[in-house]
Amino acid sequence: TNAREIVFWPANDVILDGTPSVTEGKTKIQWTLLSTDNGEENLLSIVSPTSLKTHVTNLRIGQYKFRLTLTSDDRRFTSKAEVIVIVYAQNG
Repeated sequence: TNAREIVFWPANDVILDGTPSVTEGKTKIQWTLLSTDNGEENLLSIVSPTSLKTHVTNLRIGQYKFRLTLTSDDRRFTSKAEVIVIVYAQNG
């Protein structure tokens, strides 16, 4: 995944892409929101939180931190990657 994604308001969505991650047959995939600085975490939606590539909607101006967690079927191996999404006002 990219370490950072930039969005300019009024756009309010982003694609998080973990497809470069190595997975095997029954790897459990989970996107989660770790934090945001605008207090509006209940508004956003991770459309497909168990897919390597997902769409996040209803973002507002601010910074968000997402985590992609990959866990092997037997739970012996776990890999995590974090992505920062920053939504700026159109006029800076």
